[in-house]
Amino acid sequence: MARSQILKDLVSGDYNLESVLLRLKIILSDLENEAINNWIDSEIQGYESIEDVPSYRILDGQPIGTFILGNLHHGLKHTNAQIPIGHLPEDIKDELLTLHLTDGLLGIKSLLKSEGTIAKSVPTEFCHRISNERMLVTGMNIVFSKNQIQGVIASIKNKLMNILLKIEKEFGNLDSLDTFAEETDTQALQNIEQYIINVIFDKSIKIGDHNKIKSSNIGHRGETNVN
Repeated sequence: MARSQILKDLVSGDYNLESVLLRLKIILSDLENEAINNWIDSEIQGYESIEDVPSYRILDGQPIGTFILGNLHHGLKHTNAQIPIGHLPEDIKDELLTLHLTDGLLGIKSLLKSEGTIAKSVPTEFCHRISNERMLVTGMNIVFSKNQIQGVIASIKNKLMNILLKIEKEFGNLDSLDTFAEETDTQALQNIEQYIINVIFDKSIKIGDHNKIKSSNIGHRGETNVN
């Protein structure tokens, strides 16, 4: 069987991911699965809540900034350096270093096109709060690499590829498939639904457990900035 054009375009990079997601939404419209539809909408528009952000969109950054070791007036000043935070409790470190990337695909692409550093700003008052008698932190950003952002795009693309390959294998060429045929076996639809759920959520959600994902739009844009 000849491969669907949408799969060829996805591999070659000639098809934008938003279009692939919308095409997938049309194909899967008969399933009326809220979790799948909300995942598609959230990837395009962005996630409203950090609680809804999937694991492949959660990034760990590096604390970079300015600090003084030793006496405030005679200590050694470090600028644009990695700030030691080993003295902080684990939960504070996790909250500080973690970025939940809530932006939709267009927002993510704009981050990749930017020339500056991708960073999460840390308020000055928090910098002072984590300082101690041996170190004064005067400014800090949590910095993330563009490779990490590229990894998010790659994860979405890989999930789409796996889903489309599975649908093509089970139901034929995707280029003319706008919906499942009326005679499609119910068990086949349940199987494809379960497969998609497992791909999207890394097998963390099952069809029967009534988990729901809230519908989303772009949110928490203030969490990242480009310096």
